[in-house]
Amino acid sequence: MNYLNLAFGMVEECKNEHGKRFELNAVSYNKLLNLCELAKILSDEFSASFVEIKIRPEEINGEITVWVDELVFTNGRSHQFFSFIKEADFLHFNKAETGELQLQFGVYELWRNKQ
Repeated sequence: MNYLNLAFGMVEECKNEHGKRFELNAVSYNKLLNLCELAKILSDEFSASFVEIKIRPEEINGEITVWVDELVFTNGRSHQFFSFIKEADFLHFNKAETGELQLQFGVYELWRNKQ
C-alpha cells in the first residue's frame, strides 16, 4: 500500500471539510509524509497485519500505528528505521490485545486552530 498517497488524500479531505477552522502545519506535515515511508518499510519488512494513519484535525497530532508480530533489526542501528524515526516527535511501543507489537509514531501539532 502507498501510505504517502493515503495520507495526502486524507489531508486534502480534512482541509476541504475543516479548512475554515483548522490550518495545516507545513513543517509537521512534511515530517509526517516522511514517516509514511517508514510505515511502508516496516509493513513490507515485518509483514504488518495492520497500519493505521490518524490525521483528523480534532486530534491535532498526526499519528501512524503499525502492528507487527515481531520487530528484529538484523543490521542494528544501521537499519533505515533509525534514520526515519528521527523525523518523529514521538515514538511508543505497546502490546495490542492480540499480542502483537504496536509501534506508534508521529508528529505534534499537525493542525492548528485558525485565529
